[in-house]
Amino acid sequence: MSGDSVPVDGVGEELLQKVLEASPATEKQRRVIEAALDVFVEKGFAGASTAEIAKKAGVAEGTLFKQYKTKKDLLIGVVAPLLARFVAPALVKDVRAIFDDEHANVAALLTALYTDRLAFIRTHQRMMRIAIQELPFHADLREQAKGVVLRELWPSVSGAIRRLQAKGEVVDGDPATIMRMFVASLFSYVVVRDVLAPERTWDDAKEVAFMIGVLSRGLKPPPSP
Repeated sequence: MSGDSVPVDGVGEELLQKVLEASPATEKQRRVIEAALDVFVEKGFAGASTAEIAKKAGVAEGTLFKQYKTKKDLLIGVVAPLLARFVAPALVKDVRAIFDDEHANVAALLTALYTDRLAFIRTHQRMMRIAIQELPFHADLREQAKGVVLRELWPSVSGAIRRLQAKGEVVDGDPATIMRMFVASLFSYVVVRDVLAPERTWDDAKEVAFMIGVLSRGLKPPPSP
């Protein structure tokens, strides 16, 4: 599967509609949310301007400041509800199910995990690009994401790794260290594919197979002497 072969619907119209239905958003506010997402993706938080967002939304810049006092408030006001109400629960539900399932080996676990996450990222591309670009620089968003992982996902994640260790499929070691290797491999690929070199044609299946092969071999316990 190449990176260009999967349909992309931006932040996802269904997801965006749920956000708007959960708040007293007007048509004008909807345009502001969509414009902010587009500009933050294109320019990043530092490069975005409220004037550009207002122009894209077709509203006066003063209209933005009636609801959001600063550009940072606009970022948190737009992104945080999407993360907290809809993206995070969907991520938790799907990822927890993967880790709670029984997997014969590391390759089986990572195939399920990486395939699912790449599809999720493709479906919510604008949202995920903003998260990748801005999480390192905004403690509010970072703490929210960290809380989801630690509170909601970690018991399932550590349990899956412990089961593979008990089967002799994974070396002994801290599950947190092993999980960081899983995340780092996929995250680095997504950053290069979607942020640093989106103009390239990426073969997701080939890239995933290579990552899984390297991790599977590296995590396999050495043969007994």
